[in-house]
This record gives sequence, structure tokens and C-alpha cells, in this order.
Amino acid sequence: MEYNTERDQIVISEYGRCVQEMINYLLTIEDTAKRQKNAEAVVETMAILNSQHKGVEDYKQKFWDHLYEITDWKLDIESPYGIPDRAEREAKPDPLGYPSNKIRWNHLGKNVEQLFEKAKAETDADKKKGYAQALGNYMKIAYKNYHEENVTDEQIKDEIANMSKGDLQYNNANEFRKYVDGTLSESESVTGIRNHKMNKNYEVATGRQGMNRGNFRNNNNSSGNKYGNKNFKYKK
Repeated sequence: MEYNTERDQIVISEYGRCVQEMINYLLTIEDTAKRQKNAEAVVETMAILNSQHKGVEDYKQKFWDHLYEITDWKLDIESPYGIPDRAEREAKPDPLGYPSNKIRWNHLGKNVEQLFEKAKAETDADKKKGYAQALGNYMKIAYKNYHEENVTDEQIKDEIANMSKGDLQYNNANEFRKYVDGTLSESESVTGIRNHKMNKNYEVATGRQGMNRGNFRNNNNSSGNKYGNKNFKYKK
């Protein structure tokens, strides 16, 4: 039995070993016309196996270039796109320069650190409060993911004050709501309006008077039994 570890290395894995053996066979053909004809047949086979590239302009150029690459540029054929430059194809990209600045708060990241600096430089008082509130809301999520525990508003308030050296003051979410829509600040008011809209939509859709959960329970219990079902009988 022959194992893959004992075979030649596959140069381009997307074509598989069979296509590579077909391309290697081209090197053994001495007749130029026959070798050219077989190379065109191999390119058609590669196109069938990689049909997703047919929407790309001159998609066959990729397959012709890969013929040369798989044979280590030893194949003597005429490509309709010319012989690819080996040095250009084997050139490696320049290494990326990684930032060397140290992040002060690893669990929050560099972007939050930049937002803190931008918030501290803000001159408009309302925008500065908005920055502090946005940072506080994000820090709640970050702390929960990093420490796997909830954090209180007072902890966030103290943390922002320490991190900004007293320049930013975090307020609770209810007070900040007036900066979002300009009207509401209390969560109770928001809940009341939401329930009112739900009941109103219920009336429009069904033609029946909207009711809350308590009224629904009382109306259904008019029969005097536990589940509001006249035919229900308690089991002894």
C-alpha cells in the first residue's frame, strides 16, 4: 500500500493529486503539438473542477499560470496569456508593522482608550455626557464578558472617574435618555407608553378593548373556577 506521505507533495491542493499527475505527464510528452493539445485539455479539466471562477474575466489565465507553477516552470507550451513571471509570483509581501504602543486597559481595548481621549477633549457639555454614557454602557458589556459577572452603575461611575482623572462623569441610563429622544428620562414612563401602544395595536387589529394581564385573568375567572373553564371539574 502506498501512503500519501510517500507521494510527491501536492503543489496546489485545490486541484488534487489527479490533476497534478496529469500535468506532470505533460512533461513526458516529446511531441510539441501533442503536448500543447493535452495542456489545453488539462486546462479545461481544471476549469470544470473550479467552475466558480467562470464569472471572472479571463479566468482561464489562472489555470494556465498554475500549469507552469505546478511543473516548476519546466513546461514548454504556448500559453495564450504568456509565461508568468516567476519572481513576481513567488515574491512575499512586506511584513506588517504592528503597533508598539502599550494598551492601558487590556480588557477594553485600544479603541476605548482613544474614545476616552476624544471625550475628554470635547468642549460641548451635552456631548461630553453622551460620550461618558456611551463609554459606560460599553464598559458594562466588556466587564461582563471579561470577568463573567455583572457590574453596577456605581462601579462604572467610579471606574470612569478614575480612568479619566475626574474629567468624565457617568450618569445612569434613565437620566441619559433625554439625550437620545429629548423627551423621556424615566424607565417607568417608557414602559407605560410601550404597554399603551401594545393595547392600542390590539384594539385596532381585533376590534376588542385592550386589556392588561390582570384584567385578562379576572375576566376569565368569572366562572368561579381555577382556569376560567365552565366545564372544568376538580379531580379528587
